[in-house]
Amino acid sequence: GACAAIGGVNKLKNNFEMSDVRKCVYGAAASKPHLDTYPTKACDEVVKVDFVIPGCPIEQKEFASIIKTLLLGKTPELPEWPVCVECKAKGNPCLWEYGQVCLGPITRAGCGSRCPSAGFRCFGCRGNVDDPNINAAKDVIEKFGLNIDDLKTKVVLFQTGAPSHKQLNESK
Repeated sequence: GACAAIGGVNKLKNNFEMSDVRKCVYGAAASKPHLDTYPTKACDEVVKVDFVIPGCPIEQKEFASIIKTLLLGKTPELPEWPVCVECKAKGNPCLWEYGQVCLGPITRAGCGSRCPSAGFRCFGCRGNVDDPNINAAKDVIEKFGLNIDDLKTKVVLFQTGAPSHKQLNESK
């Protein structure tokens, strides 16, 4: 899932000083050495990972398909297109048109556009497509009268440290 694959929501703490995180979590006991905290990492930042199943939560059908593929001795493949493709296939209205900052343009498909189909923006829990087109995302933002900071505040939830997060922080 997202926590193992990309660090998920747990990686939010990496946007703060670890001493501040300790104080927030442990309060007055934060100075005790056995209550230390460290930056969060995705599994593949620590150990070799053969395959990652993205999502929060993972998709049941995708999980079954991946297990079947692995049992057959083959390498599973994840979608390499954005969630927007699934939204269009389902006939969902683009949530950008309603003023929602949706991460569908830069997020890996495979969820069946679960959140947008329910009227919520895509939160990016499946991580980035292989080559997130941040410039296209910026164009969409400008088209709908928003600014880059609107996108930055959304990307941080699941994608702290991901290519999209890094590229957005480097942009003006």
